[in-house]
Amino acid sequence: TVRIAGYGSDRVHSDLVELAVAAAASLDPEQVSRLSGAAVDGGGPALAGIRLQLRRIHDAVPAARFVYLVTVRGNQVIFLADAEPSESPDYSAPGDVYAEAPEAFREVFSRRFAQTHGPYQDRWGDWVTGLAPVSQHPGGPAVAVLGMDVSAAHYLHVVADYRRFALAIATLFAVVSVLAAGGVWTLRRFNARLQSDLDQLRHAQQRLQLSAAVIHNMVEGLMITDARLLIQSVNPAFERITGYSASEALGKTPRILFSGRHDDAFFHQLHERADAQGNWRGEIWNRRCNGELYPQRTSVSVLRDTAGSINHYAMLFSDNTVQNQMEAKLREMSSVDGLTGIANRRTFDEVLAREWARALRDERPLSLVMADIDFFKGYNDRHGHLGGDSCLQQVAQGIAAAVNRASDLATRYGGEEFAIILP
Repeated sequence: TVRIAGYGSDRVHSDLVELAVAAAASLDPEQVSRLSGAAVDGGGPALAGIRLQLRRIHDAVPAARFVYLVTVRGNQVIFLADAEPSESPDYSAPGDVYAEAPEAFREVFSRRFAQTHGPYQDRWGDWVTGLAPVSQHPGGPAVAVLGMDVSAAHYLHVVADYRRFALAIATLFAVVSVLAAGGVWTLRRFNARLQSDLDQLRHAQQRLQLSAAVIHNMVEGLMITDARLLIQSVNPAFERITGYSASEALGKTPRILFSGRHDDAFFHQLHERADAQGNWRGEIWNRRCNGELYPQRTSVSVLRDTAGSINHYAMLFSDNTVQNQMEAKLREMSSVDGLTGIANRRTFDEVLAREWARALRDERPLSLVMADIDFFKGYNDRHGHLGGDSCLQQVAQGIAAAVNRASDLATRYGGEEFAIILP
């Protein structure tokens, strides 16, 4: 019970950390560093651009109620930007002090590692928060911390669902094991220790009905196999996710779902680890009845009888397509410069390292072009930030239009500097 409930809690926290890190990476650190965290930011283009990106992140992650940027000054946590509309009563303006901010905000800012915090309560409600640092350079000091708040009620609901499921499964298999080991007489002795033979039997039946109802209404698919991996039971969510009816699945093995992306060695290793450790968790690519491939987050639990021998496997799984799409969308946002629409400095660093290694391995040339805009500071001072931004966008479009091969990459290196990688 504790293990499955813990899995539900860990799943919420790990998903939230991944989303917060991807969201923070989608922000332009240079643009974030321009924010002073004061009311003077209110009319500036830097704040407008950051708030636009925060709203995009908010729209890409429906579970997030609030998305915002803060910084730490002394012992105070100060708001830099907020995705909320400025007319909203929940809006926090630049320079507002987050008086109830948990210590986790200061830890992420000073130690520069992502984490989650909660459940906790502030004046806006009860939350579980994903926190990720925003730095101008890898390993450098943080200039801000991105916060992504998810309702604590959602977190507690997920954990409670897993706990109820664990209790139902434990009751179901305890009764089945008792019946198999000793028959009705042993079952009555078992119930007698709980102080009422017939009443406890009735209560056990009620718990079985409850477990059946929980299993029937779960959003996750459930598949129970025997020790030979022959499917003995599935729930409606299994049918909905895989497209196979219960009658088509019963008596078969999980191989009916195999997509071909994983070889026999992968599944042999999975089987050995589950038997040795009692469980296995991970993502598997499976195939629906109609042939469509989908990513499946899977948890395999080994069920043993009173003698310690394996008699069943319980496989709990969910379709991870939407989660992967959200993460892919955020990854895409994190690789593109928000102002010019071409690749950003982070993508430049990754691609240059990869192409440099390839050039050495294949003994092929690699060209690198660095360019900047002459007299840009004077132009920017004369025409303002909006004019400067328009200039940067036009230059970026011109460079991108001249880079024609699929392997070439045009990037904004920083400020008015551009870099083009030509393998």
